[in-house]
Amino acid sequence: MEIFDRELNGMLLFSLLAAQNGWQVLLGGKKSLFPLLGDLPQGIVVLKSVVPGEVEIQDKIRGYGHKVTSIDAEGLLPSNGKSGVELRYSSETISKSDKLFFWGPAQYDQVKEYFPSISNIGAVTGSPIFDYWRLHKFSRHSVSNQDQKTILIATSFPFANHVIDPEQAYDAVRVASGKQASEEHLQEIFLGGALQEHVYPKFIEMVHTISKTLIDYKVILRPHPAESPTIWSEIAALYDNVELQYGGEISKWLLECDYFIHFNSTTSIEARYYDKQVITLVPELKGELADRLNEFALLASTVCRTSRDVLEAITESADPASENSRLDLNGIIAGADSDDIALSSSNIVHHLEDLGPPDAVDRIMPSKISLFFSLSTFKSMLKLRIIWLLGWIDYFTKVFNDRYAAMRHFYKYGKTKQGKLKANHLSTKVGMFADALKLQRDMFRIGKIKNGLFLIRTRS
Repeated sequence: MEIFDRELNGMLLFSLLAAQNGWQVLLGGKKSLFPLLGDLPQGIVVLKSVVPGEVEIQDKIRGYGHKVTSIDAEGLLPSNGKSGVELRYSSETISKSDKLFFWGPAQYDQVKEYFPSISNIGAVTGSPIFDYWRLHKFSRHSVSNQDQKTILIATSFPFANHVIDPEQAYDAVRVASGKQASEEHLQEIFLGGALQEHVYPKFIEMVHTISKTLIDYKVILRPHPAESPTIWSEIAALYDNVELQYGGEISKWLLECDYFIHFNSTTSIEARYYDKQVITLVPELKGELADRLNEFALLASTVCRTSRDVLEAITESADPASENSRLDLNGIIAGADSDDIALSSSNIVHHLEDLGPPDAVDRIMPSKISLFFSLSTFKSMLKLRIIWLLGWIDYFTKVFNDRYAAMRHFYKYGKTKQGKLKANHLSTKVGMFADALKLQRDMFRIGKIKNGLFLIRTRS
């Protein structure tokens, strides 16, 4: 996993289903798991993406005899055009994968258009992340306060308002694109940043307009994990009806709101799935900037050009169901209309069993002590610390021409994306998921290997 708030619930539910089917599952963050690959029995690694810039990780996984699979955590909304697809996949990363899973037909078809070889290893399964949305929707009812309507506003401007440094977002794109990325490719991807920078001040203006005009509404500001909360905190302090919600999963806030406002956000699909009225602010755009808008996010939303349009969309209270016909949810998420909570996870487990029999319980797992004190983990930690130090040296002296400067933020940025996994937190969720799947709570064992890494298996 990379961003726990986004990925943990779905992947934990998927892990329980895999464990039920005979697998031992190591669940954790990338920096906790990757150093241990050489210490583990051969298995299957499920990556959160196979972006071109991380092909070396695939080589490492395969070098230790593991198989490589992936369900792209950011694959809900198909990427914009060829450059968008090439930001997530390449011929090389596809050739070094044993199986790649897709959220729905739209994502699969788009990748296949530019990389026909995907047909050899691609499978449309849905995503465990959506399984969690389905569980959340079926197990809870909207608890919106009928006396006070609630507006949830998700701000998605990491390029314009990055939590560390604006250049950090651009550096992340460069890394994901890989060393072979052309300047033309990067410039097209960077248009997404230009789009955010163009809309950002207008979005701030819109938040002010809503907050001071709709004083009888409760307004919740929810920044993107990679955004600085400072500006939104300042706005929340100005108005009695506004509060800032930062960190944690967004699903429960979506269920409790009446209106969801966003800009070009994947969360628009989740909100639409929960039957919320979804609104997006999209000022008049021309040419290349307009091309970077995601068509599915637009289809999921009432599109407003100005702050006044947003106010009218809220006060006129359009029926969300009447707009659902504009969006084919099954085209975006396989089996979106199914009531099988674990459908996506079941599909993926089925494909994993085709890659290798679920005999993981018969393979000898190293002791937790040996994994905790793994030499490879120590080497990895030392290497990251050295690169972090080089980042600060490069930042102040330019001795490496800014090659390592961005790495000075490695630890701080990592904390904003992950935080810590706690055993009692996971145990609580396992109990909830087991109940939803109609499984015995005590059939699962959860063992902490080290910070950010847990072993999940059945007791039998």
